[in-house]
Order: sequence, then C-alpha cells, then structure tokens
Amino acid sequence: MASTVLDIIQGALLNLNSYSPGESIDAATTSVGLQLLNDLFDSYSTDRDFVWSQNETQILWTPGKYQYSVGNYTAGTFVGGTQTGILALLSSTVPSNLIVGSVLTDSSGALPSGTTVSQLGVPLNFTSGVSANATSGFLASVWTYPTGQVNVTFSDGEVRAATLTNGATAVVWTTGLTSAVTSSATASGLILISKAATATVASDTITYTIPGDIPIARPLRFRNGFTRATSSNSSNLDFFFEFKSYEEYKRELLKNVPGPWPFIAAYRPDYPLGQLFVYPAPAASYTAFLYTDVIMADAANPSTLFSMPQGYTRAFKKLLALEFAPILMKPVSRELRAQAKEAKDLIRALNASPPQPLTYDTAISRSESADASWAQHGGFA
Repeated sequence: MASTVLDIIQGALLNLNSYSPGESIDAATTSVGLQLLNDLFDSYSTDRDFVWSQNETQILWTPGKYQYSVGNYTAGTFVGGTQTGILALLSSTVPSNLIVGSVLTDSSGALPSGTTVSQLGVPLNFTSGVSANATSGFLASVWTYPTGQVNVTFSDGEVRAATLTNGATAVVWTTGLTSAVTSSATASGLILISKAATATVASDTITYTIPGDIPIARPLRFRNGFTRATSSNSSNLDFFFEFKSYEEYKRELLKNVPGPWPFIAAYRPDYPLGQLFVYPAPAASYTAFLYTDVIMADAANPSTLFSMPQGYTRAFKKLLALEFAPILMKPVSRELRAQAKEAKDLIRALNASPPQPLTYDTAISRSESADASWAQHGGFA
C-alpha cells in the first residue's frame, strides 16, 4: 500500500497517543516530523544490514591510474542565460571550480534533468585585429549561441563583458581595449551543455556540482567489485577484487606497480569526495563493476511518496515515534520499544549478508608424506 511521508509522521504520533485518526496535524509538528524522519534516513543509511540493496556502477579503468576520486557534490550557484534549443548558456560569472561533467540545474526549470557541462569557453576569430580603444568588432562567422552578454578574453589577456547576438557577427563591449590585439579571443563566459534548454531565460540561477573521477553520489562504503576483461574473440572474463581497509592498502610497497587488473581495493571516505585506491594499477581500460550500498534519499516535503520495500513503513513509524517522544515529552511504553526493535531486527536479518565460505588451496590437503621436498615447498610448489 502506497504511503506518504505524512502517513509515516501520523503513524509515529499515533504510536505516542499524540494523534487521533481524522485529526489534522499542525504545520510545525509536521515540519519537525519531516526533519526527524530525514535524520533517520541519514543515520540508518550507515547500517549496511538496514539498507536493502546495492548500486552497480560501471567505469573504465584509466591505464596506470591507481587513485580515483568518488562523488558528485553540489558546489554553488552562478547566474546564466539560456535560449530554447541551443546547447549553451551565457554567464559573466563562471565559477573558477566549474568543470566539464558538472551537473547543472536551474531555478526556472529551463534546463532538462541531467544537463551537464560539455565544454567551457569557445575560441572567437575576428575578421581582423582589434585596435586599441576599440569597443566593437566583427566575427569571421555568425554567432550561433544565445543572445546576451558574455565574458570575452582577448589575446593580450584583457577581459570584457561583450554583447553577442544569435545569427549576427557584430560584437560590442563597453570599455575600449588598452592596446591593439590580434584577431583571436575566447568566449570564456560561454558554457556548452549536454541538453538544450526548453525555455528562453535571460537571467537564471544555475546550481552546479563538482564530480569526481567516478561521478556518483559519494558512497558510504564499497561492497566489492570485479574487472571485466574482453578478449579479441568477444568473450568476457570477470576478475574479482576484494576491498580491504585503507590501513592494509598502505602496506603495499609500490602503489603504482602495473598489472592487468586490480586484485585489491580500498576506500577512504574523504568528504566531499571519497578516494578509491586499487592495486596493482590497471594496465588497460577494462570495465570495472563497483558495488555500493543504497543511500536513503531525504524526503522533500510531507507529500513525498514513501517508497521502500516491505517492512520499512512499520519500522519507520515505530522508530520515528521514539525520536518524537522526548520532543513532545511523551513516555515511551515497553511495547513500543519492543515493536521498534522487532521491526528493525526483521529488516536487518533479511538484509544481512550470508557468511562467506572458507576456501583453501587444494595442494595443502593432499598427503605429502612420500615427498622428500615437502620441507622446501610446503605443498605450494
């Protein structure tokens, strides 16, 4: 049965005798309940037996590279303009830390979901050199990007906020150049994007992210992974690598030692970008399959759909009631504590990983009593 976040909040208050069916909950209590529930999502995402699944991420190893940054965090905002159907936006304040691959969202909704930065800046070629004190020039070809103001960096390093018009060649800026420059310049305030805007916006607030080498949400932990090696006859072989602690990884003497693919990996959960280390350094751009725990996403508002597998609705109603109790100064009954523990334990038991079977080299299980060289090879010859 579908539930909303408000249903979970109502259920929690019902468990504390702070709510009657049909009664409306005031906005302040609902807001507090939403914050407490998001705190629970955040906290229980750290419990590997409480989350129900893993995410699979596929990347290509970079030959010789043994350290990869992991994550994609929101870094800030800037002001930019878009135009319908054009794969670019203009800005006079491009952040210095904006990079190719950053995900862009905007307050007006003109940028489609999943829009990323494809390129920063494009070269400009004027029909001739631009003289000192000049406040305008003509491009060798028409401007195919949005109409508006964009920073232009001239060949001598001077920067001017210039106005360019889609379909025209004229470029106009306000303050004359200090010296004559060559015909080359760069539209440094132009950002090429992966998806065209759906509406014309003269000025919009753009939120951007900073992606790591592996541009996924920063994981709390990695489970395991493997490298898929593809041969010339199109057959695939998967080579498993084991995740060890960062302390164990540091014991490896030569970190950049080359190998066909890694056989151990370690994750250092730095913030905001984690760091993935592998050993040995892969020698080819084979595909790596990485597995990370699901992170429960925050609910945006009380009407957000609560969509989790069976058992979680009851568990969060009980757990949220325990969070609410001290705030509302309500006593917690033994029955409620027992029910909360039961609901949580049932989920953890369902998600717990089965014990891994022990393995050993079959050579050590054979009788070597008649082998005179046993003392030299110990069964591992």
